[in-house]
Amino acid sequence: LDSQFDNGGDGQLYEYELIYYPTSEDGNGFKRPQPDSVTGARVSNLGDDPELYRWFFLNKNNREADNFAPIMAYNKHFSKSGDSFDAGLEDIVDVDSWFRGMAYAVLSGAGDNAGSGSQHNGMYYARPDGRVMFLPHDMDFGAAGGNPTASIFANSECRKLANSNSTPGNAQRRRIYFGILHDIVTTTWNSAYMSDFTTHLASFDPSQNWAGKLNSFDQRRNYVLTQINNSIAPIDFSLTTSSPLTVASSTATVSGKGWVNVREIRLTGGADPLAVEWTDGGSWTVNLPVAPGSHTYTIEAYDFSGVLIDTDTITVDNTGTVEPASALNLAVSELMYHPSAPTAGEVTAGFTDGDLFEFIELANIGPFDIDLSGVSFTAGLNHEFPAATIPVGARVVLARNRAAFQSRHPGASAFLLPGEYGTGDTNKLANGGEQVVIEDALGGDIRRFTYGDQLPWPNASDGVGASLVLIAPDTNPDHALPENWRPSAASGGNPGSSEARAFVGDPNADLDNNGVPDFVDHALIGDGLLKLSFSGTTVGFGYDRDLAAEDVIVGFQVSTDMSTWTDGSGLFSELEPI
Repeated sequence: LDSQFDNGGDGQLYEYELIYYPTSEDGNGFKRPQPDSVTGARVSNLGDDPELYRWFFLNKNNREADNFAPIMAYNKHFSKSGDSFDAGLEDIVDVDSWFRGMAYAVLSGAGDNAGSGSQHNGMYYARPDGRVMFLPHDMDFGAAGGNPTASIFANSECRKLANSNSTPGNAQRRRIYFGILHDIVTTTWNSAYMSDFTTHLASFDPSQNWAGKLNSFDQRRNYVLTQINNSIAPIDFSLTTSSPLTVASSTATVSGKGWVNVREIRLTGGADPLAVEWTDGGSWTVNLPVAPGSHTYTIEAYDFSGVLIDTDTITVDNTGTVEPASALNLAVSELMYHPSAPTAGEVTAGFTDGDLFEFIELANIGPFDIDLSGVSFTAGLNHEFPAATIPVGARVVLARNRAAFQSRHPGASAFLLPGEYGTGDTNKLANGGEQVVIEDALGGDIRRFTYGDQLPWPNASDGVGASLVLIAPDTNPDHALPENWRPSAASGGNPGSSEARAFVGDPNADLDNNGVPDFVDHALIGDGLLKLSFSGTTVGFGYDRDLAAEDVIVGFQVSTDMSTWTDGSGLFSELEPI
């Protein structure tokens, strides 16, 4: 289980079995093992007592936990019907994986097996999250010795999941089941694939009828293909939405046709499959993120092996002024990854953990409003954004804890996005730095960078009070370079707006008559003179920079004649912003 699933050994495995009991005695009154009889239980609501499940669903691992809750929830759900059965099904059953395990048992044609409707010889595995899947088990009456025309719906749970087209959920699940069956019979459950095995085995036991066994694989394959074709007729992949399509939003609803061999539908260039709604066995609908203007999009269909089946294109004319979030228009403009400790008043208000005051600011740096639909953080923290729009030039804030944020930044509530990303003591930014990834609705990277708390990253953002601020986000700087970040000028950060100030006027003027050029007054705090310190043979140079003066590059130059100046940063053993 650990080799197949993440932390798989933490799940619960149950063997579906009968209770066997003898029915006769010998002359001394002792029970004889044969003849015997059995009693079983179909998958259904057997009640609230675990003892009613214990001997029909044998606990095969983690027995000390004595945990029957997942299999009891599974049984009870299969006593429901109609819409109540569809509701919450995916919380109880890993439907796709369940069909994969059941399809193999069914294809074997094995009698006396859960796949053939028997009340034993099957495994139910509850993942660590509690969702149950079926695993084939004890199929020695199957494979080449099975019934080639055995029903593919002999199992009662399989019938309930996929045999009826009475609800949209059943139609979609039926398509998944047929797709998995089709995948197996066209790749492995056929004589072409199995002949390598029979040739090898024949070298050990040439007396067996290996040709007949191969033929049985093809018989079973042909029967299953007929059942699939009769239920959902083969159809070529295509778009049915007329092109060009005119919309006035950042998404376009596109429909098409596809057979059970279509496993995924992608947009060319997209990292992840599109979220597809199959309205029946061969009709699908997707929502495409589309940019303003006229653009042509290529839709791709892939089979279960990841092989491209076919493509089709559509032109979408978006007359709206909202575009999907991308690396060209969305910047992470501020990170409060290590807030200062709560004050006495904040502790009294119930905010006892400084991490509660975390926040992330996003800026629209593009020419259009941005739609955040489908955008999510996938590293650093996990969070999918709600449907929201960022106007041109605006900034929004995602708080870890909304109440804590508002207590510390009462004037920034208007910039808050709905929701928060804090979950207990987890799902928070690392104080020591880590990778942050934001993905678009198609799984492509909008931002992928790693921040730090050690030089050359500014250490003033590491719990002292300042946030980490992206310099000039409107220029779309590389988020991965520490020189593109600075600590905030204000303690606590400046969520929702920019504190950057641009110089205006004559750089050589001295309007305040302090003897320092106005441009130097803009860049530095105080009189603009260097602060010197001496320690043995080491001399230190320091200055107080105005962090909000992002339009100024401050550095050291040296000269031997006070006329020719060159970069002097190489003369210094350490450059340390504080």
